[in-house]
Amino acid sequence: MVIKMNKYEFAKFFADIAHFKQMYGTHPYTYHLEQVEMVLNRFGFNDVVLKISAWLHDIIEDTECSYGQIRHGFGEEIADIVYAVTNEMGRNRKERYAKTYPKIKANKKALVLKLADRIANIEQAKGTNSKYVEMYIREWPNFYSYLFDSEENDNRIKKMWIYLETLFKNSEDMTL
Repeated sequence: MVIKMNKYEFAKFFADIAHFKQMYGTHPYTYHLEQVEMVLNRFGFNDVVLKISAWLHDIIEDTECSYGQIRHGFGEEIADIVYAVTNEMGRNRKERYAKTYPKIKANKKALVLKLADRIANIEQAKGTNSKYVEMYIREWPNFYSYLFDSEENDNRIKKMWIYLETLFKNSEDMTL
């Protein structure tokens, strides 16, 4: 029996296998990947490349999969997006992000994906884990200063930034 899948279906299948047994809070890890895709949809990003990247965005960082495997299975553009959002090595989160943010900023689709990822993470944390909300609040100034581009002309990206800022303002009120 031969099962045929398009790249999007294969990405979901591949992510499910690669993240097998990993959890996102009380959910299977694929719950987070689906939430990231849903954020992209909410902000009008229906590009299949971004949708596939949403399902693969943590795969290099959190599994044994490599850039080469992603490139072989999904193409260079998707592999580059996934690589761009993959944290570099460092002694702590601040150092890792200082090395990672330039990669994200250099790839517009990686920036969109990272914004969707951060929105999904904050929305999830707000309901379940104030420790993570506080961590994201502390990281917000660096996240914003590294990745925000005042010259951005895509209204969807502008709306993501505005929504993120609103999430942070509401979260700060909750944690003070």
